Amino acid sequence: MVTDKELKLMYTRKHAAQSALRFFTDILNVKSTNDCCPCGIANEEEAALLGKERKKVPVKTIEKMMYYSTWIVVGNCSEKAAICFCSLCTNPLLSDNSVTTLARVPYEDHMFIIVSDFEMVVGQEIDIRNLCRTTMIVDGWTEDWYFPNLGWYTTLSNALTPFPNPTQLAVRGKIHNFKICKSRATLS
Repeated sequence: MVTDKELKLMYTRKHAAQSALRFFTDILNVKSTNDCCPCGIANEEEAALLGKERKKVPVKTIEKMMYYSTWIVVGNCSEKAAICFCSLCTNPLLSDNSVTTLARVPYEDHMFIIVSDFEMVVGQEIDIRNLCRTTMIVDGWTEDWYFPNLGWYTTLSNALTPFPNPTQLAVRGKIHNFKICKSRATLS
């Protein structure tokens, strides 16, 4: 059974995730290069422009990934993860109770954010099942957030996740093991 303290923490994280994802719909309308997000899909020209910008400056820093998305208004998983990472790192709701981490799935070419109770070591590979139940995944690419180790009944009865579309559900199913890229402590 989930305690009141855990529920309060998960609701706080949920609100922070919703706030971070609003950037893609309400503020700048950053389109994805796929058809699984609710805000919009980039056309071929927009996706090609993103690829062209990536080739100009192949160094992948948080700043460059954010620049691509905000200038072109198109983002793939790495660009959208960078925006969510910066938003969540600076969100006062999470400053005292959460650690924000940028992670990638090694064999699936996918990046996302983990909001957890503890800092993870950069370069460490982690099995998602080893995280506590209050750990939240925020996926900017699919514009999705969820608690991977919380049972469906608890999740749905407490409104702790949006109902995923088929593509979001498929992406959720691919995230088993991941590698830590950056933590809040190593933002720059």
